[in-house]
Amino acid sequence: MDTQLINDIRAQQEKPLIGVIGSTRPTRDYKREFGMNAGYKLRDYAGQYGGSVFTGGVNGVGVDVYAGVIKYCIDKLLEKRLSLSRSMADDKFFVLVPEYEEFLNVSISRLRRNFPYEIPEAYQVLGALSPRGAVDVVRAGNNMSERREYLSEVADMLVVVNGGGGTLDEALKALKSSKGVVAMERSGGAASILGGMKRNDIPRVIHLDKDDFIDFREVDTSLIETASNDEEMIRYVDRVLRA
Repeated sequence: MDTQLINDIRAQQEKPLIGVIGSTRPTRDYKREFGMNAGYKLRDYAGQYGGSVFTGGVNGVGVDVYAGVIKYCIDKLLEKRLSLSRSMADDKFFVLVPEYEEFLNVSISRLRRNFPYEIPEAYQVLGALSPRGAVDVVRAGNNMSERREYLSEVADMLVVVNGGGGTLDEALKALKSSKGVVAMERSGGAASILGGMKRNDIPRVIHLDKDDFIDFREVDTSLIETASNDEEMIRYVDRVLRA
């Protein structure tokens, strides 16, 4: 991992950096408003206390979070309609994505990395509504696995909304780096698992399939906070960042 790149990213973005992680294909427990409300509230928090919000630049929860961020900016612009200042607020948002996408070439049975990672169209559409006219794209790592490593180091803390195995892996890496993690437990998926783990309701070894598992036994689960609503989420975010 490139430490200088991490330092450069952190220097270029307004701190603290709040990462929101979740599933590309959320489970049934998830509703779009979970992601949108999280984005809206976190952008409001960043506006009051400083900071930036970012996601991993994939579809699903991440897009909903950015939609909430843009909705906040539009709402604030409409509130100014009778004032002299009618400029739209900065979205204070970026996506952290890898350099390349991996695909399996069946004929040679190996992974290749020869296509640049393309931002999902939904981010581009939403980004066109922002003051800069495009979503801010930051690249780190050659593939999604490497990007996960960078995500936990770039962030000052993480908010988990739903999520699958990849989200659990990102949360594990953050906890190993002593970063605070706020789990929106009602959103289901990885967030619910993290909540159960904090209460010791479920084992700390999560089996994803027969040969793959994620081991939380050596991390400090007291760094996990569980939130049942947006107000609790913001309260815990503030507590973690001010600790």
